Amino acid sequence: MTTIGVSLNISINTIRCPLPLSGVWPIIPPLYYIMASLCPGGSPKAVQALSLVLSIGTLGIFYWLIRHLEFIQPRFKKYCLLCASLLPSFVIRSNFISNDALAFFIGALIFLQTYLYIQRPCLRRQNVLALYLGLGLLTKGTFVFFVPPLVCLVLIMQWKATQGLRKSIFSLFVFIGIFTCLGAYKPIANRIHYGRPIVFNMDVNEGCFASQGPVYNGLKSFYDINIFKLIENDSFPFIRSYPLLLYKSFWFQYRPYADQSLLARIGHYNQKATLLLGIVPSILVLIGILQCLSLIRDLCKYKEMPLGQFNNILYRVFCCFLFLFNLLMIVYYTHKFDVWSSVQAKYIFPSFFGFIVLLHAGLDLLVKRWTALAKPIYYCLNVLYISFGMYFFTSMIISSLQCSV
Repeated sequence: MTTIGVSLNISINTIRCPLPLSGVWPIIPPLYYIMASLCPGGSPKAVQALSLVLSIGTLGIFYWLIRHLEFIQPRFKKYCLLCASLLPSFVIRSNFISNDALAFFIGALIFLQTYLYIQRPCLRRQNVLALYLGLGLLTKGTFVFFVPPLVCLVLIMQWKATQGLRKSIFSLFVFIGIFTCLGAYKPIANRIHYGRPIVFNMDVNEGCFASQGPVYNGLKSFYDINIFKLIENDSFPFIRSYPLLLYKSFWFQYRPYADQSLLARIGHYNQKATLLLGIVPSILVLIGILQCLSLIRDLCKYKEMPLGQFNNILYRVFCCFLFLFNLLMIVYYTHKFDVWSSVQAKYIFPSFFGFIVLLHAGLDLLVKRWTALAKPIYYCLNVLYISFGMYFFTSMIISSLQCSV
């Protein structure tokens, strides 16, 4: 049984938090497993239904945000929503019996509450944001990297409100106190059992990762972005590049096609097409990052611009930094443990809405400056989303055929 299965089994049978030495990975906080233990009957299907409900909730939040954010152009809304709704790696991970489903949902809640907080800052909305961050820390260690951007956001809002030094410090300490009290369980437990607050999977399960590395192949591991080499051979032992590993796990959801049937060949070539088409939105996101970072200087001119414009700029910059800090977690984890499983898209999906905002920023900038590129970009995105649909279609048919044999 996997360590996640052991943790879930302990939670369901004892209805309590599994201790670090009882089989749970130290990096995995207990909230998801507590919720799973409360599912009626505690069966895998019931727990999977919990993940399904959380997945639907995540997409519902994305839909609300995309619909209400003023800076997202109406003609681009469908591309943003389809990316979140059809990306196989995100959709499938959201429905696993895993704390990933809850992490994605809480990440979406943080983006939603941040938007509400920026639109109308008040202590109540700030405390709700701290509550969501604390719940995130109780769900997955990834949320540690959410702390710096959120603390900076609270500081900016307090500075802008000019409530005085005392009120600003009090408000900040309340924010920090709420998420610290909620999220302190796992660091305290690790401190008691392992002697340090932060413990990673590799620290206590080195044997499980022995076959996954090393990935490092000199400086080439950082700048090798040859997508065509990845399309030719996408096996993990062959890939010795961190950017390509992240690219593959983001745009490509593995599906073994053991036979040589027509449907299997279609699925195989569809996967290669998906990897190729993923270049377009990846470039758009990189452009979106540069565009959002260029907006930082505008924040200093908040007295000269309308409040709505300032709020939109601040939210876009925040989304960018939250996504970048999430990427920083992967960089840190990969530096600490040189294994391919540390470079997975699932680690950045809690900040996936930041990716959506950056995708829109790049799309909006390119289409406005070079209108001739509009149709080719739309065409590539449409074909990419069709390939996502083909992935689910071929996987469903092949799984049905395998079950009937």
